[in-house]
Amino acid sequence: MDWTIGFSPYFYLGPSTLNYYDSLDYCINIGMKLVKINNDQMNNMAAQFITSEGIVDDVWMSVSCTNQLCYWDDGKTLDYDSWAALEPQLEFGKFSQAYAYVLWNTGAYSELNRPLCYGAYHCTYV
Repeated sequence: MDWTIGFSPYFYLGPSTLNYYDSLDYCINIGMKLVKINNDQMNNMAAQFITSEGIVDDVWMSVSCTNQLCYWDDGKTLDYDSWAALEPQLEFGKFSQAYAYVLWNTGAYSELNRPLCYGAYHCTYV
């Protein structure tokens, strides 16, 4: 096998729906993090991955919002976003099936959605 030029994130979709905080813990417990999206390319890769899994659930990402100011769960302000119109409205960011997983919306922490975990970038094979 040959190496491709570049790297790709490793995504893993949790097998069941969880609230937001349990989703954070779930990803950490399997040695990953709840996904943080930094650019259009990663947003599209995440949307394609979620779609390829054939699910119809909404999917948590690593975004917390207060009064429409949003931060990644590592405390850094968002340097990229893909909010749907009129968002953010609630506390936590998610990919929504209603927006083909490309645009984001928000949900309350108690909402049950599947966690999208990711690991460090790794080389991929051709």
